[in-house]
Amino acid sequence: MGRTGIAELALEGGMVGADKLEHARRNARGTGDQALAHSMLSLGHISENQYVSLLSRHLSLPLVKLVEETIDPQAPHLLQEDFVRRHNALPIRIEDDELTVAVFPPVDPSALDEIELTTGYKAKPVIASLSEIQLAINQSFTTQRRTNQTIVDMQVEEYRPGAREGIVIDEIADTVDSPPVVRLVVDIIDGAINERASDIHLEPQENAMRVRYRIDGVLHDVMHIPYQAQASVVSRIKILSGMDITEKRLSQDGHISIRKGGREYDMRVATLLTINGEKVVMRILSRETMLMNLEKLGFIREDYERVAQLIEKPHGMLLVTGPTGCGKTTTLYSVLNRLDSASQNIVTIEDPVEFKLRGVNQSQINPSAGITFAGGLRSILRQDPNIIMVGEIRDAETAEIAIQASLTGHLVFSTLHTSDAPGAVTRLANMGVKDYLISASVIGVVAQRLVRVVCPYCKEPCRVNVKELFGQFGVNAAKTGTAVLYKGKGCKFCSGTGYRGRIGIFEVMTISEKIKDLILRGGQAPDLRRVAIQEGMNTMRHSAFRKVIEGVTTVEEVRRSVFVSMD
Repeated sequence: MGRTGIAELALEGGMVGADKLEHARRNARGTGDQALAHSMLSLGHISENQYVSLLSRHLSLPLVKLVEETIDPQAPHLLQEDFVRRHNALPIRIEDDELTVAVFPPVDPSALDEIELTTGYKAKPVIASLSEIQLAINQSFTTQRRTNQTIVDMQVEEYRPGAREGIVIDEIADTVDSPPVVRLVVDIIDGAINERASDIHLEPQENAMRVRYRIDGVLHDVMHIPYQAQASVVSRIKILSGMDITEKRLSQDGHISIRKGGREYDMRVATLLTINGEKVVMRILSRETMLMNLEKLGFIREDYERVAQLIEKPHGMLLVTGPTGCGKTTTLYSVLNRLDSASQNIVTIEDPVEFKLRGVNQSQINPSAGITFAGGLRSILRQDPNIIMVGEIRDAETAEIAIQASLTGHLVFSTLHTSDAPGAVTRLANMGVKDYLISASVIGVVAQRLVRVVCPYCKEPCRVNVKELFGQFGVNAAKTGTAVLYKGKGCKFCSGTGYRGRIGIFEVMTISEKIKDLILRGGQAPDLRRVAIQEGMNTMRHSAFRKVIEGVTTVEEVRRSVFVSMD
C-alpha cells in the first residue's frame, strides 16, 4: 500500500484533517507511508497509540497491549539486552518454532533476520507502543538480575569482624578498573535510569552497602553490596566523577556525563563520610525532566495563564517557593526555555548549574574563589542582561541586589524556601528587605509541591463519600452521595506502588495593587493570603483537590506530599 493508504486510514479514522495531513506530508523525512505516519507523530498531529494503531492496520500486523500481556520470562533473554534496546524489539512468547516479538514501527526486516539467526526461531512480529516496549524491557532486564551475578564474580571474602581495618589505597586503585567493579557501577547507574530514578543512594551499613533509588520522590531498596567491595565501588565512582580517591575524610562533589539510548544525562555526585564509611549520592538530571513545557508541569488553566502573563512582563521579580526537591529549578528552567533567548540576553547564577540551557549564559557560584550569589549577581549586572535567574535567595545582600536589578529594568527569577506563596513576602521582610522595596519589585510568587500520579497501567475507579472527601479539603459539599475517584492497584510497571511519575501542585499569587498596599502597611502572610484568595488565587489545597477530583492523584498522596492549609 502506498502513501495514499496511510492518508486514507488517517482521514477515515478521524485522526487528522486534510490540512494537518498536508502539513505532515511536507515535513516528512523521506517518502513512503511509514515516513508520513512518523511525521504526523513527531508533529503531534496523532498520539503514540494512534500511530501504532494506524501502522498495525497498514502493515496488517497484530496490535498488542503489553500491559495486558503475560510475557514468557525466558523469551526476552534469548537476545542480548543491548540488541533489544537498540531495535526496540522484545521477544514476549515462544510457541512451537515461532518467537513472537513486540516491535515499534517502522519494522526493521534485517533485525528480524538477525533474531531468527540468533535464536533459531521464526520471528513473528507484533506491534506495540514504544513506551510499553521500553517498560517491558526494563521489567525483563532488571538491575538486580544483572548485579547479582556481577557481585558473585567479584569473589569477595565473607565478612569478618575487623575486616574494615587497614584498607590500602594502592590495592583499591588496582581493583577499581577490574571488569566486575566496572560492570557493577554501570549496572547501578543504568538501572536507575531505566527505573526513572532521580537519585541513587549508596549507603554503607554495618555489614554491607545498601543501594537505594529515589523513584517519584520515595526511596526504594535495590540491592546490597558486600562490605569488602564498597571501597572499590566508591573509588570507581570517584574516578568517573573527577574526585580525589585518596581523600576520604572531606566531602567531595563531582560530575558524570552519560549518554544512553540517544539521550544525555548529567549526574551530580556528592560524598559524605559516615561512621560506616563513605556515603555517595548521585542526582540524575535529564533534558526530558529539566526542560518540560510550561503547560505540562501541572498548572491548572487559570494559573498557567497567570504565570504566562507574569513572565512576559518587561521587569520585576518572580519568585518560586517550596521545600528542597519540589521541582523549583525545573519550573524556572521551563520558564527560561519558553522565553526567546535569541533576542534577549539571559544570564543565570546557580549552585550548581543543573542543566545546560541552549542560548542561556549560565554561571556557577564558587565560594572558594570568592564567587557567591551576591558577588555573581553584581558581575551579571555588568553583562547587559535582559533576564536574570538567581538560583536561590539565601541572604539579605542577595535579595537586595536582585530587587535593585528588578527595579532598574530587568526581569528577575529566583527561588525561596517558604511553605506557601504569601510566605515569600514575610521571608524577604525577615531577611531585612524594606517593605517598599518588596512592594515595588515582586510581581508574583509561585509556590509548589510534587505529588505522585496514579499509574495509568493499573488505574481503577473507587467510590468515596462526597461529604467526607470535600471535608478533607475544607470544601462545603453541594451534594451528598458518592463520587468516583481513581487509584492504582499496583502492577509490574509501577513496582506495585500504584503510582508512576509526578506532577506539580501550584499556588500562584499575583502582586496586585491591593496586595502592594497591604505589603507597604506591613501586612503579614495570613492577611496577604486572605486578599489573594478574594482576588481569585487558587490555593495549593484547591489545586490538590482539583487533581484528586480529576483522577490524577489520590487523597493519600496529597496528605503525604502537600502541606494543605485550612484557609
